[in-house]
Amino acid sequence: MSYIGNEDLILFTSAARAGANNGDVFEHKGRGLLLIANITARSASDTLTISLQARDPVSGEYLTIWQAASAINSADLTVIYSFMPGQAADAANLYTDKVNMALPRQLRPVAVVSGSGTVTFSLAAVDLV
Repeated sequence: MSYIGNEDLILFTSAARAGANNGDVFEHKGRGLLLIANITARSASDTLTISLQARDPVSGEYLTIWQAASAINSADLTVIYSFMPGQAADAANLYTDKVNMALPRQLRPVAVVSGSGTVTFSLAAVDLV
């Protein structure tokens, strides 16, 4: 298990990936979290969808608690998802999505590539204290 407590965590280094990719499981110890995806290349019609899963402590299963509203369908793009309870609207459009939610202690970011090709991307988590 990787821990993010007050530091950045590289979930995926930049590489071409296909299918479903589960990020490291980590215990969240801050107030909020940024997920930063940097997409540098993709096959013609393939897209990338980011989601967050929480671990059920009884069964050990992971359940999706959030999924990006739209798939990423371009390259040379960086997207930032902000998760924090009580955050105000993003009038300056600094984030791709601002999610007003509390986060569980154990999280697993998931990045799913659609289609039969690949998407080259990195994914990082930044703790917001």
